[in-house]
Amino acid sequence: MSELKDKFHLKQNIDLVSILESEDAYTPFAKQCAAEVLKERFLEEEDLKHLATEIWEENIKQSLRKYLKMGMPPKSYFLTENELKAIFIKHFEAFKERKELLSVDSTKYWYAF
Repeated sequence: MSELKDKFHLKQNIDLVSILESEDAYTPFAKQCAAEVLKERFLEEEDLKHLATEIWEENIKQSLRKYLKMGMPPKSYFLTENELKAIFIKHFEAFKERKELLSVDSTKYWYAF
């Protein structure tokens, strides 16, 4: 067994799922070790999807603009494209709403121009 895999045995499930969900922060070997450790823990697919959803909710909330600029949807190890798209749409709608709330209606303040 590799030293990395031994370290991963000490990590929590959400940390291992986060490693697999990261786009390019980890090497393929690290991702393979994380997947093997999760497989050894005999977790239900729904539990893994729930953890992945938590991670993507926070990730998209924090980095929505980055994903909008990229023009490509992120990829998930555990979630389907539609599940990830639903999370993205939810946070995009909240972003648009916040933006509208913070915008200034220039027709009301015409005297300032």
